[in-house]
Amino acid sequence: MGSLPAHPSVPVWVPDAEFKSCYAEFCHQVLWPCLHYAIPDAPKTKMFYESASFKQYVAVNQRFTNAIIAAHQDGDIIWINDYHLMLLPGLLRASDKIPPTTPIGFFMHVAFPSSEIFRCLSMRQDLLRGLLGADLVGFQTANYARHFRQTVSRILAYEALPKGIQVADGDGAAGEDKVGADGQRARGRFVDVSVFPMGIDVNQLKQKKEEPEVKEWIQLLSQRYAGMKIVVGRDKLDEVQGVRHKIKAFEYFLEKHPEYQGKTILIQIALPTQSPHAHTITHPLPESSDVTEAISRINSRFSTHTYQPVVFLHTQDLTFSQYLALLSAADAFIVTSLREGMALRSHEFVECQEGRWRPLVLSEFTGSYSYSGFRSCIAINPWDTRGTAEAINQALTMSDEEAHTRWE
Repeated sequence: MGSLPAHPSVPVWVPDAEFKSCYAEFCHQVLWPCLHYAIPDAPKTKMFYESASFKQYVAVNQRFTNAIIAAHQDGDIIWINDYHLMLLPGLLRASDKIPPTTPIGFFMHVAFPSSEIFRCLSMRQDLLRGLLGADLVGFQTANYARHFRQTVSRILAYEALPKGIQVADGDGAAGEDKVGADGQRARGRFVDVSVFPMGIDVNQLKQKKEEPEVKEWIQLLSQRYAGMKIVVGRDKLDEVQGVRHKIKAFEYFLEKHPEYQGKTILIQIALPTQSPHAHTITHPLPESSDVTEAISRINSRFSTHTYQPVVFLHTQDLTFSQYLALLSAADAFIVTSLREGMALRSHEFVECQEGRWRPLVLSEFTGSYSYSGFRSCIAINPWDTRGTAEAINQALTMSDEEAHTRWE
């Protein structure tokens, strides 16, 4: 695999305390839950509505603004990524150091909720006006783009059109009444809102899965779990990924289908999750503790001397070659996200299953499910434990002919 092309980079230095308050507190305890439809429980309600860490979020966005202004040259296109920098487009547009005609784009990698959720944020107008500083705002799915247009319309009373937002003349929002150093005045801006779904590098993945090491691990897995059904999952251990719901459904599946006890395993891979205490053993994530307890319960109920129903791994426990081998050897892959921008791991499973065609069990609440290519999967509502358990049973009992037909 060739090396990536080199591009000049400019670091943005953020003090540790400021970064922690912005990233670990506001981004991950306020914005992340809100954007994924998960309003925090009562103990966190005060932070959700009146977050003091928002001041640090503003400060960090201002640091990026200053760095971009210092590096900006005529003809540059400015592209901004994700919810950590939602204020940045507006700050740049308001600066007299950035010409009004400078193209600014923003892409939201995660989900965007309905207005009924987003309106709960006390800083909702600041965030929306920040995004409207861009000329183009992109989302993973048409639903998220529609939610954004409706949210802007209901909260800021701007005209929402099928392809974007008409920002009113003279409102002062997002710099549309600014006069640049070149004397040009930007009045009455139209902000395009479009859909740009992310994918995976299929060619790179194809090359990697053909390597001898991957094939060797596929053979080892086939020998190790001969005569057994393998269900694979790979998720972050935060609430919106629905790992706890998956474990509960798998337990229900083993209860209702005892013929699979001793013959089916769930290999659950955990991705690292950011939190203010993610690096400390004394402050485990609540969701991580819940998942660990659920796995211990299932293994204590159904394990034998030669069988353990749930194998729990962290990403550092296996190489990428081993991960691809798992996807290739799996009899089913399951994603139970409660809300997710785009479940790219399901795309990896699809690619690794070429020639084998085993089923994908996919949450209806992922961005991936909204695209027609994934409508032939086994769709689930992760809140429905019984339904998810039956989906697992359907995947494991599905004939090769039906599975192949679904892929076609």
